[in-house]
Formats: sequence, C-alpha cells, structure tokens
Amino acid sequence: TAVYTNGRGLKREQDYLARQGYVVLHTDYRNHAQSDEDNRDELAVRLAYAEDAVNAVYAIKNSDFVFIYKENIGMLGHSMGGGVTLQSLVIRPDLIKAVVLYAPVSGNLKLSYDRWLARRTATVANLERLYGSPAAKPEFWQNLSAENFYDKITAPVAIYHGTVDQSVPLEWSAATRQSLANNGVEADLTVYQGAPHEFISDWPDFMASVSRFFDRHLKVKNIPAAMLPEM
Repeated sequence: TAVYTNGRGLKREQDYLARQGYVVLHTDYRNHAQSDEDNRDELAVRLAYAEDAVNAVYAIKNSDFVFIYKENIGMLGHSMGGGVTLQSLVIRPDLIKAVVLYAPVSGNLKLSYDRWLARRTATVANLERLYGSPAAKPEFWQNLSAENFYDKITAPVAIYHGTVDQSVPLEWSAATRQSLANNGVEADLTVYQGAPHEFISDWPDFMASVSRFFDRHLKVKNIPAAMLPEM
C-alpha cells in the first residue's frame, strides 16, 4: 500500500507513515526543486500540479516494485496540496482509495483567487487578460473548481483543521465536508481547538487518526502471494 503526499514537505508525516508500514512518495511539482520547468502563466501551472500528482500515482502503478500493493493508494494533501488532492480526485476518481486533507484550501478556485491572487496586481492583470476575472467569466472559473465535480469522487475523505489557522480559514474545510457529503461522499471533519495551520501539540493525535483511517481503507488483510518474499 502506498500513500502519496503533497504540500509543504511533510517530512515528519512521511516518516510517521513509513514507520507504520506504508510506502510513502512525495514528489516535487513542476518548477520546484529538481522538477521540470513550465513557463506558462501561473494559473495553468498551478492547475497542472494535479496532473503531476496523478502522474505520480500512475508511476507507482506502472512501476516494477513488487513490495507495493498498487490497488490501494491513498493521498494526503496539506494546504495548497489539499486543493491539488481534490483536483486529482475529480480528474481520476478511480486512482485513489482514501484521502486525507490537512488544513486544505477550498475546492472553490474563486476563494483562493480572492484570498491570495487578488492582491498581486501584475499576476491578476495577466490572468484576467488571458481568461477573464471570476466576475466576468464565472463559468470558466466554476469549470476549473473541483467542488463542482465532487459527485465524481468515490474515495472516503478525512479532513483535519485547526481553529486558529491563519493561512486557510476553518470555514473552508467545513464547507468542503458539507459539499462532499451532499454529493454522497463519505467525509468527516476533525477540528482541533487552538491548532494553527501546521499542528503542534495535536500532531500526535492527528497522525494516529490518519494512520487508523488509512489502515481501515488501505491495509491489505490477505497479502497477495506475489508480494511475499521468496524463501
């Protein structure tokens, strides 16, 4: 069983899950670290992060690694990575079997646009020249928003968010859970009182909960013979 993670590194989360017996893959998006460069506009590049995430899952499935049960792959996304995870889910809903969203951005692209991009005048001017603003071209922006396609999602989703998150509003996660549930998705939201964007004192409880969630939906009870070591 493999877990793909994205968003702000998550080194301690990767280590925790690996110690629980999971194979963990974290890849850099395009234009990050050693990844390929993409010189298109910012919106096109950011939307392509989901393509990178989906391709990472395909890389696992098409690999020669016999020690991975490739049918059960989970995904954990933090912050922007949570938004990428939601995009990945609606693009290829058959690939991911269980999802954890850790203080995720909204699946409504306009909310992210208003919160982070609107203050960047040069970026906004370029995007509006290419695509039009959310106000001028609402259908375009709605078609790019994962939340309008939650009915495609089949994997269970566990969401975790803190009440004093200064980066992403807790209300976004509450709305995401409700919207997922309204579309028939098994979705739960765990709220940590006093927790910031990256959990501190609540982190052990958070990871124990994540591990139980993945165990429930990903762990293989009867290991296929092909995955057993040769004697």
